[in-house]
This record gives sequence, C-alpha cells and structure tokens, in this order.
Amino acid sequence: MLSGGRVAQHMPLLSVVLPLWVVRHTEAPPWLVSVLLMVNMLGVALFQVRLAARVTGPVSA
Repeated sequence: MLSGGRVAQHMPLLSVVLPLWVVRHTEAPPWLVSVLLMVNMLGVALFQVRLAARVTGPVSA
C-alpha cells in the first residue's frame, strides 16, 4: 500500500513532466495541456470531495 509520502512523490510527474512530454512529443497544442489539467482539477473538486464525504470508515471506503 502506498503511503501519503509515496503518492506525493508522483505529483511532480503528473503536474510537470507529463505536460512537458505531451507538448514536446505529440501534435497536441500547448493550450490543450492547460485545459486538461483544469478539467482534472475540477473533476477532483466536484466528485472526489463529494464521494469522500460519504466515507465514515474502512468498510464504507
């Protein structure tokens, strides 16, 4: 199981390295990376927070 520290180590890959790779190695326009990161952030804020509010313990998780 991943600890909180292990998950936090992956954030630079998702927020810096992956967008740079997409811009340099694909035909996608650079603005698309920004749009996708914003959609991801909004999705987390809207869905993950709502679903996490229902969790009261390990069984409901």
